[in-house]
Amino acid sequence: VTTTVTDGSAPVAGASVSTTLTLPNGTTVSYTGTTGTNGTYTFNYRINVRKTGTGTGSVTSTASMAGYTDGSGSTTFTIQ
Repeated sequence: VTTTVTDGSAPVAGASVSTTLTLPNGTTVSYTGTTGTNGTYTFNYRINVRKTGTGTGSVTSTASMAGYTDGSGSTTFTIQ
């Protein structure tokens, strides 16, 4: 999962990112990190469909940094 933080089209390095992954069975997994020089924060998570089941999951990220307005974004995904 990759979160990209920008100011307009310019990447924002050093932003704090909080990401929550919600799986089809309702389990949530949270990660935090800091964007690199390219404005991205990435983590990997392996989904075990036997435990999570199939269906729709979601990812929500919130970014913050002094001097900037906090921002957030989300998306959904399907596990088959």
